[in-house]
Amino acid sequence: MVRLAHFFLTISGAAVTMLLSPVTAQTGTLELEILSKDDAGAIFAMTRAEWTENVRRAVMGGAARATGSPESGLAMVTNTRAGELFVRPNYNGEGRPDLIHVTVGYSSTTVLTDAVLNDAIKLAEQQMEPEYEVTGHAERLKGGVAVHLVITETEPP
Repeated sequence: MVRLAHFFLTISGAAVTMLLSPVTAQTGTLELEILSKDDAGAIFAMTRAEWTENVRRAVMGGAARATGSPESGLAMVTNTRAGELFVRPNYNGEGRPDLIHVTVGYSSTTVLTDAVLNDAIKLAEQQMEPEYEVTGHAERLKGGVAVHLVITETEPP
């Protein structure tokens, strides 16, 4: 089952939504919000200037906030039901990004076992194949849990 979230990446004036990927494990369910394949493709096609404008539009529209800087790396942050979602392409120049960092933060009120977290990461990896490779890990923090994912193209154009 896949549902669409209310997160907007305004790319060339079009709204692109983020996918919610429910993951069921032995001990519960986790909805891990990551980029869809289409969203990842759109971001990989953006120059640094286009990404910066995309973030600016999302912030101006009230759909997100920004962290970082255009020079060092600009991330788009949005609130989710369980915490926050960070999306940050990594640019080594003005062209296309080399990879996309996605971090999903869950507050301490969301009880997640290691098995649920690992299942969510594996499902994210499977759903992005074969176009994208996803590597990830979960980190337990004082205020909750962070799931860190790195998305790369398997065969960049």
